[in-house]
Amino acid sequence: MIPTVYIILGLLVFPGPKREDRPSIVVDPAAFDLGRILDGEHVSKKVLLRNAGRAELVIREIKSDCGCTVVDLPPEARRIAPGETREVSITFDSTGRARPEAQTKRITILSNDPVNPEVVVTLDVLVESEYRLSPAGSIHLQSLRRGDESRRTLDVLPGSLGKPVRVAKVEVNPEMPLTVRVDAFEQDSQRGSRITFKAHDDAPLGVVRGQVTLHIEVEDRTLERRVSVQAMIVGDLEFKPQLLNLINQKVLPGKKLAPITLTRTTRQPFRILSVNDNPVLAFEIREGVRKDGTEFIIQPVVRESAPPGPFGVQIRIRTDSIDQPIVDVPAFGIITPPLFTDPPEVYLRDDGSVIGASRQLRLISSAAGAALDNITVATDSSLVKARVLPNRTEDALNTVLISVYLASEVPSGRHSATLTIDPGLEGVAPITVPITLLGRQDQINEAHPRTTTSTTAPGG
Repeated sequence: MIPTVYIILGLLVFPGPKREDRPSIVVDPAAFDLGRILDGEHVSKKVLLRNAGRAELVIREIKSDCGCTVVDLPPEARRIAPGETREVSITFDSTGRARPEAQTKRITILSNDPVNPEVVVTLDVLVESEYRLSPAGSIHLQSLRRGDESRRTLDVLPGSLGKPVRVAKVEVNPEMPLTVRVDAFEQDSQRGSRITFKAHDDAPLGVVRGQVTLHIEVEDRTLERRVSVQAMIVGDLEFKPQLLNLINQKVLPGKKLAPITLTRTTRQPFRILSVNDNPVLAFEIREGVRKDGTEFIIQPVVRESAPPGPFGVQIRIRTDSIDQPIVDVPAFGIITPPLFTDPPEVYLRDDGSVIGASRQLRLISSAAGAALDNITVATDSSLVKARVLPNRTEDALNTVLISVYLASEVPSGRHSATLTIDPGLEGVAPITVPITLLGRQDQINEAHPRTTTSTTAPGG
C-alpha cells in the first residue's frame, strides 16, 4: 500500500494542467431568425457578449457584410472584464431589401481571444414587399427639355404579397422645377400606377437633383416612400459630352480631343458666335451630320505651345439662341511632354561593386511617328558618364534605353550632376535629367562609424 504522504507529494510535484489566463468570448445567441418582415421595417435584436476567460476581453472590431445591418456597441463598452457581459444591439433595415427568398446577413466580431479571434453572428430574414418600384430607389430622367415630359417614368406595382396598389399623391421637393402626373398602369396583369415627370417652362438649365415622396395605398393602408430624382434640364440646345475628362488619356500637343456635338432640338437653324480661346486648347467648328444648320461639331485641339502638366479649362460656346446663348463644357486632363524619361532622375552609389555603379533609364518620345535615331547624351561631371544602348525593337521606335554609369571613384559626400539628352528631333528641345551621386567613403562611415580612444599617460 502506497502511503498517503507519497500521493500528496506526487500531486505537488506533478500538478494537473493549469488554466491559462486568457480571454474567452461567448456570444449568445450566435444565430437568430427574424422571420417574415415587410420592406421598410427596422427590426432590432439583442446579443450578449460574455467574457468566460480569466483576462480582459477586448472587442477590436465589428463588421457587417451589408450596410443594412447596424451594430451598436460604444467604444467604452468594448473592454469586458472576466465574467462580465455586454449587451449588443443589432438592427436590420429592410428598406429596398425585398427578395423572393430568405437572406442571411453576417456580423463578424473580432477580439483578442486567442482561440476564437473571429466570431460570426448570422441573421436570417425573409423580406416581403407590399409594392415594388421600377426603377428601384432612384430615377435618372437624363436630358429633359423645358416644358417637356420625360420619356422615362417611375412605375409602382404590386409586390411579392400580390396586394393591389395605387399612388394616391406625389409630393415634389419645392426646389425641383418639376411637376408630375400619375396614371393607372398595368404590367403582366398587375395593376399599379405610372408617374411621369415634366420640366417647368422656366426651369433653370443644368443638373437637377432632389426627392419626391410617394403616398402609396395598399388596401386600407397608406405608405410613404421617398425616391431620388435627377435630370439634366436643357433648353433648345443639347450638347454631348457634357464633360471632357481626359485624365486617363494621352494628351499630346497637336492632338484632337473628343468633339463636342451641339444640336438644336427644335430643328431650327442657329449659329455659333464664338468659342473662348485659352492657352491650352484651340477649336475647329464645322457642321454636323444634319447639314441644315441645326447641328455643329466643336473640335478641341491641344495647342502645340500648351505647357506639359495638368490643366483644367472651361470651354464656353456662345450661340445666337435666345433660350440658351451660352453652353459651358468643363475639360481637364494632363498634357504629356513630347519627351520624357522613366525614371525622371537617377541615383548612383559608389559602394565598391557593380550593383550601384550604373542605372538604366528609358527615354520615351510621345510624339507619333517620332523615331529616336539620332540621340546624343552628355553629362556635366567627370564622375559619371552615359551612353545609348543598342538593344531596341522595331515596335518601340519611340523608346530608347540609356545607361548612366560611374566613370571614377566618387569622393566623400553627396554630389549632383546633370544628364543632357538631345533627341535629334526637329522642334523638340533637349531635356535634362538630374543625377545624385553618393561617395564610397560615406557608405563605409554610415555602416561602421569611426570610434576614437582617449589614452591618459600615467600620472597625467
